[in-house]
Amino acid sequence: MDKLGYFNVFFDFIQKVNPMTEYDRQLCLEYFKVEKFEKNTIIEKAEKIHLYENFIVSGILRKYRLEETGIETTTAISNKPCFFSCFTSYTHREISDENLEAITDCILIRARREDIDLMLKKGKTLQNYALLVFQHMIDQQKQNALDLVNLTAKERYLKLLNQHPQLIQNVPLQFIASLLGVTPQSLSRIRKEITI
Repeated sequence: MDKLGYFNVFFDFIQKVNPMTEYDRQLCLEYFKVEKFEKNTIIEKAEKIHLYENFIVSGILRKYRLEETGIETTTAISNKPCFFSCFTSYTHREISDENLEAITDCILIRARREDIDLMLKKGKTLQNYALLVFQHMIDQQKQNALDLVNLTAKERYLKLLNQHPQLIQNVPLQFIASLLGVTPQSLSRIRKEITI
């Protein structure tokens, strides 16, 4: 796939949420860049301000925190075309407590915060789109918090399996367990129960 092919994935994603003008497409082509990252690369590190808005064209990304105990806590994983960044750090220009890691080889479309700000000022539809994306992120975080409180570990696993089966097949189980808030041993038991 060439650069335009990558951007077509990006534009198709945006069009589903908000119609885009040709002028806004050209702005995106000017300010966003295609970058490739190898498996196990830390794309943005904790203890720094995260500078980029990332869009996944292909591959799997995860966000995780390194706790004082030395344990990694996975906070999000995605393998579908979507925006995927440490939003609090990026939006508020605060030092992040999360790392952003490529679990597999990844192709991303990225732009720096300053360039996004310029695009939002110049664009015709991009500001409205940015608000919709931000609202979606807030809603997703609320839903994840509700799931942790209201669903059992088994129900959370089944929901993930139903909504994102490729993650279960391609992501190390310790990352899935951490995302679900259980130990790898508990996740193994849950998986055995389901297959019996």
